[in-house]
Amino acid sequence: MEFKDMFKGDLSGLAIGVGFALLAPVVLPVLGSVARPLLKTAVKGFLVLSDSARSVVAEVSEEVGDIVAEARAEHDGAGTNIIRPIE
Repeated sequence: MEFKDMFKGDLSGLAIGVGFALLAPVVLPVLGSVARPLLKTAVKGFLVLSDSARSVVAEVSEEVGDIVAEARAEHDGAGTNIIRPIE
């Protein structure tokens, strides 16, 4: 394709590209000023959910640990094996 052939036909794509290039310095800072607070709020929400999930996991882990300790104490204190030999 030769250079002169590039400008034959529909030039709307070229016009759109030039328009975006000219408007970018004006539009991008405005979008940034709007997007930054939204992104910051989303990150804060994620941190709250993360802290809540961490708390729940810690509580469940502690509960399971207590159950295992109780079962081990009962098993060790009973002095019997769960599996008994066949007589």
